Amino acid sequence: MQNGYGSTTHREVVADIKAAAKEQAQRVRGASAASLLRAAREQISAARVNENEGDLRAALSAYTKAACLTTMFMDTTEFKQERHQGKKGILTQDLMK
Repeated sequence: MQNGYGSTTHREVVADIKAAAKEQAQRVRGASAASLLRAAREQISAARVNENEGDLRAALSAYTKAACLTTMFMDTTEFKQERHQGKKGILTQDLMK
């Protein structure tokens, strides 16, 4: 038994962590672009804390959620319209912070 995971490989563990994180992030479908970006930032902050505390599984999960939320943000109609019009509106400015 290695790290409490029996015969599973590290790849399987990483894949499981990522799959669970993506599933959790998908639960916020329909949220506003601003809310998605705020949630992604919160996940990045949580990931950094987890990483500093040595909880790498939780850090990976939080980073994966942040990536998924950011992708969802960039797929929103609000953000696409802003980008399509060539504007650097509030969403684009907020993304660049």
